[in-house]
Amino acid sequence: MDFLTYSLNQNNTDYYKDIANFTNIVINKSYDYKTLDPLINRFINKSSLQKNSNQRDECLLDLLMLGTFWKVYSSNADRYSCNLSKIMILLNRFSYKNRFIKKTYQSFKPLFLKQIVKSSNTNCTLVPSIDNFRRILNWLWASGEFSIELIRLEKWFDFFIESTDFHKNIREILFFSTWFDEESNFYLGKYTSNVDFYIHDLNNSNSIKKDYIFCSRKKVEYHLNMTGAEIMNRCYRESFGKTTTKFIFVPSCLRFYNNKKCQSQWTELGNSCTGCHSQCSLYKITQLGAYYNVKTKIISHESSISSNKGILSTENGTIGVIGIACVLTLLSGGWRLKNMGIAAQCVLLDYCGCSNHWLDSDQPTNINIAQLNHLLSGTIETLDNTCTSGN
Repeated sequence: MDFLTYSLNQNNTDYYKDIANFTNIVINKSYDYKTLDPLINRFINKSSLQKNSNQRDECLLDLLMLGTFWKVYSSNADRYSCNLSKIMILLNRFSYKNRFIKKTYQSFKPLFLKQIVKSSNTNCTLVPSIDNFRRILNWLWASGEFSIELIRLEKWFDFFIESTDFHKNIREILFFSTWFDEESNFYLGKYTSNVDFYIHDLNNSNSIKKDYIFCSRKKVEYHLNMTGAEIMNRCYRESFGKTTTKFIFVPSCLRFYNNKKCQSQWTELGNSCTGCHSQCSLYKITQLGAYYNVKTKIISHESSISSNKGILSTENGTIGVIGIACVLTLLSGGWRLKNMGIAAQCVLLDYCGCSNHWLDSDQPTNINIAQLNHLLSGTIETLDNTCTSGN
């Protein structure tokens, strides 16, 4: 297969206008669902979080993610084996800590995936109940693909388990998520038009890949990450602006040359560009960062950020990161950095370009360099001035 699952198209400036506009629509629409704000306020109070518009919109994003996952993964969670789930959860946890176990598990993971995604074509939504909420969370843990998102969802589970009105609240969340699914396709669907074709080919393949769950994520999950990234950019913008040390983290697919020809040099935090090709997107990003006294580092994988936790957390609260990433890693990447005490902003890759997941061979990708410049200079020219534009 050789599909670009998403693309910001030739004029990627339009995307940033579209996502800012749609995010405003989402936030404003959320006030029509009357139980959401009281629910969020109770959660903020119980969690001892700072009560402000930023927290409100972050919690709204949590609930939108919960409703989306409930609708997308109900079919799988409804029919998988609980015993198999427990085994996979344990293997995933051990894999995070032990490279040998990770390598061994990855080799036979497709055999497990065949069991937990066997009913993925069945269209069903689990009825609202706290037991079904737990069932969905267990399936997500078993998949091994949502560890960062689950940190947030587990907090909501703990909150809901003590609540007497879960049934009413989850119905409202599901109504909101259904609206989001339909409207996001209208406003953002032009950027994700190939996702369904890719998933169709993936499902018709004779074999299942170890990254099947990640690669088979639905259109609405792309739109959720796009909208969520815009919300997080707004909410973390002020904190990012106050940081004294900033980095740009970029994926290797931005390089003009492949691993063998690229002359980037190893550093403890990530490889650094040496400017071996003047037309390389990574070189242009590095040059722009240098203008603002910001270092650019090549990150091999989102999860590798955690391995540099000691370096990045030595000055907790003073480090800011602009992460450049493909759509499906936007939420997890932003929250991963937040969990490390790092204020983050993000810029989307114009399209996916790596052969690890998407393409038959690597293709150099690109970004909207003007958007990166806006983030570095603090002059964001989008439709938002504050995190929330409520009633």
